[in-house]
Amino acid sequence: MRKETVIEYLYGVAVFLYCLPFYIWGVAWNLYFVATLSAIIGFVSIRHFKPVTWKEVFFVLSITLIQVHHYKEFNFHIAINIVTVIFLVLTEHEKLASLLDKFKTVLCISLLLSLVNWLLVSAIPVPYKIIEPLNALKQYNYSAYPFLVVANDPMFSLRFHGMFDEAGVIGSIIPVLLFIDNYNLKSKRNLLLFICGLLSVSFYFMVFTAVYCMFKLKIKYTVSAILLCAGLYIGFKDNAMLKETLWWRFEIEDNKLKGDNRSEELLDDNFEDFTRSDDLLLGNPFFNVEDDAYYSSSYKMYIMEEGLISFIVLVMAFAMYSFPNIENKKTYILYLFLFGSMMYQRPYIFAFMYMFILYSPIAYLQVKK
Repeated sequence: MRKETVIEYLYGVAVFLYCLPFYIWGVAWNLYFVATLSAIIGFVSIRHFKPVTWKEVFFVLSITLIQVHHYKEFNFHIAINIVTVIFLVLTEHEKLASLLDKFKTVLCISLLLSLVNWLLVSAIPVPYKIIEPLNALKQYNYSAYPFLVVANDPMFSLRFHGMFDEAGVIGSIIPVLLFIDNYNLKSKRNLLLFICGLLSVSFYFMVFTAVYCMFKLKIKYTVSAILLCAGLYIGFKDNAMLKETLWWRFEIEDNKLKGDNRSEELLDDNFEDFTRSDDLLLGNPFFNVEDDAYYSSSYKMYIMEEGLISFIVLVMAFAMYSFPNIENKKTYILYLFLFGSMMYQRPYIFAFMYMFILYSPIAYLQVKK
């Protein structure tokens, strides 16, 4: 294996660790740990900076100014995050496409190990230990097996989490990796990702996959897929396990899908008040997740914290930068849906991992066109 390939895989491992697998929960926020990952990413990026055009200047300035506005207090930890994101944006597209591919391979290896353990756990006794959640807001702990965690909560225990604290983590990343490769299930990596996406019972995975099929598949295949799904529902609608993990997510309650659980009543009420306040344009400097958005994860949180202007600039920056790089119109529309839907349910745009999976597909699609 060439030295450059080894370095690329090291980058892929660094991005994977930014996804916070359970092995590093104890040091996830440690400054030295984050600095080490950022140093790896920075080392690779600096060696492959691309020529800067006005598009890159606009994009980098937009993202940097929004980040500076985002962080109310400036410290070394925040400086590392800002610089790492800038390095990502300035990396040449050919290299970034290759780095995304290496991350995909690293993730697939981790998911394969997790899947084997998941199947073993369901069949035979496997040693485990109880660990505390990564997110202090969660009111349950986890059973940690080799390469696998299982949430000790009836609502989540049947869903495939891989090594992450939520099944939704892989349910959000997998559609990106399938999208850039046209959901080509002839590829062993893509087939594994697709199976893991299904086992995660991620509402986002199912919705994005359905939208992709409607956009990309021929009508006869789309109709066949709809009929297949309808047949599966009719045949298994009374299955207790599927009722608990899947079917309830498509039920309507209070005029919205139960599966759209990203915004709790507390956030909805606070957001409604916020839209009528003087903070709408620039955001509420006193926004606090526990007080204003307990147990929610929604774009509303971003707007409340950063303001409507910041939100519009962010969306415009991604839309304008991706437009000349993604030539196929359907693919461009799907990318905008990917970006918008990701922000809708996971508005952590300045976490490096989310910036990576939203920005690097632009480079990948431009290189692989």
